[in-house]
Amino acid sequence: MKLSHSKLQCIINNPAEYYLSAVEGIQLKEEKAAFAIGSAVHWSIEHDTDDLLEYFGKSSIDELTQQEIMAIAMAHGFKVHKDRIMSKVLEGCTIEEENHELFLTSNLPSIPYDHHEFVGILDLLCKTDKGWILMDYKTSSQTPDWKCYIDQIYRYIFQLKTNFPDIPIYRLGIINIKKSSLYKRKDDTNQSFLDK
Repeated sequence: MKLSHSKLQCIINNPAEYYLSAVEGIQLKEEKAAFAIGSAVHWSIEHDTDDLLEYFGKSSIDELTQQEIMAIAMAHGFKVHKDRIMSKVLEGCTIEEENHELFLTSNLPSIPYDHHEFVGILDLLCKTDKGWILMDYKTSSQTPDWKCYIDQIYRYIFQLKTNFPDIPIYRLGIINIKKSSLYKRKDDTNQSFLDK
């Protein structure tokens, strides 16, 4: 059985939901808006762009929904501040390698089975002269409760230690990309909202 962080968390928090979605294939009809925004922002960071028209399959800004406009505003905000954020993340280190959306697998000991294959996607993993720097991106309108992400961070540490036992983990953390506090008014066009 392949387990990701989200599947493992679902098994722990709500086994019935895991059974219905992963075993029976019963899915929610629509993706939650917050999840859709987060996925779009992650894509923009991975591709180093704030132009999400391709991602949304649209040819014009005028075709975008309110949620899609919000994702573009967040992607733009990150792009504008990226150098400052990354200089703080890498402070005191020399970067040797940078990976976005890195897919790692490792064997997770399991009872009664020998193991389960544990799959993780690390948002940002930098190899530096001092060791690994691991950062996870979160999109939220509020400051997250960091304690909620401890399990996920521990799982990523497990992934790194399993796959790269000789490289120390120097720093890890979360980069919170806040949703804009601005909302599109009725008289705004999509472009005028993005220009604010």
